[in-house]
Amino acid sequence: MFFRSVLPIFTIMCWVSLQNAVVAGNWLFVSLLQEKAIVTFERDVETGTLIRRGRTAFPAEPAILMTPDSHHPRHLMLHPSDRWAYTSDEAGDSISVYDVAPTQATLKLKQTVSSIPADFDGSKNSTARCEITPDGRFIYVANRGHDSIAGFMIDQSSGMVRSLGQFSTEPTPRSFSISADGRHLYAAGQASGRLVVYRIGETGGLEDIGRFESGPVSWSALCVDTAD
Repeated sequence: MFFRSVLPIFTIMCWVSLQNAVVAGNWLFVSLLQEKAIVTFERDVETGTLIRRGRTAFPAEPAILMTPDSHHPRHLMLHPSDRWAYTSDEAGDSISVYDVAPTQATLKLKQTVSSIPADFDGSKNSTARCEITPDGRFIYVANRGHDSIAGFMIDQSSGMVRSLGQFSTEPTPRSFSISADGRHLYAAGQASGRLVVYRIGETGGLEDIGRFESGPVSWSALCVDTAD
C-alpha cells in the first residue's frame, strides 16, 4: 500500500465557515456562510500563491463583499464565461446572481430568486450545493427540507436566471454532480442512502431515470469523466 503526502505552499488564517472556493483567471472567490460574505483574493497564476492588490508581498488582503443578512452564501459557482457568479443562499432558500467586473473581479449583486415554491415553509428548508451545466445554460440548487433540486435557466446576455421549478429527489439532497457532457445529474440523498439519476432535458428540466442504493449517509456525489 502506498501513501502520498500533499503539503500546502502556505496557509492563510481565514474564517470559521469557509464553504467553497472557485478560481477565475487571476482571482479566487471564497464564500463564507456564517459571516454572510464573499471574499476575493488576487492569485499569482504561475506560483498559485495569493498576493496583495497591486502584486506586492504576502500576506494576501482579500476584498470582502457583505451579502444580505438573510442569504448566508453556502456554495459559489462561476459561469463558464466568468462574467457572472452564483450563490446558493442557505438561509435565504434562494439563488443569487452577481456581475463580475472583468478587470477588478469585484462582485455586484443583481438578482435573487427563490429555490422553493411560494407556499412552502422556508423555515423547514435550507439550500446546499449549486452546479452549472458545462454549456452555461442551466444552474441547479439542492433544497434540503423541500427535498428537491431547483432548476434555473440562465439568460446568456445578462446572466440572470428564470426558475424551471423543483424536481423531487431523495431526502436531504446535500450534494449532486453534473456529468461532463451536461446530459445527466446525480443527486445523493443523505438521509436515505440512495442516489437519483436524472436526464437533463433540452429546456433544463430533470427527468428521473433511476434510483440506486449508495450506502448510509450519502454525503457527497462527484461525477468524473475518465475519457482521454
